[in-house]
Amino acid sequence: MDDNEEILEQFKTAEDLKSAVDKLIKEHRDAKKGKLGVMFRVEVPPNASTTYVEGHQGPYKLVKGVRVGDYAFEESTGLEWVIPDLTKG
Repeated sequence: MDDNEEILEQFKTAEDLKSAVDKLIKEHRDAKKGKLGVMFRVEVPPNASTTYVEGHQGPYKLVKGVRVGDYAFEESTGLEWVIPDLTKG
């Protein structure tokens, strides 16, 4: 699957959706014991899934639409670089 391709699933009932979410939550909890493999992010308009609109980011500072706190930024560069971090973004 291409990294830019979205995964879409349609559920017939709320119970089907609940089962899928419960499965993802279990995978997420199991993954925390090793390499994190599932993460959840709530998308609230007008924001996108990974970027925010100024004034709609909550109590966090924005750097080019990205919330400081969601990603690990290199402080010494004035938040110009995002650095690898298994617990963020």
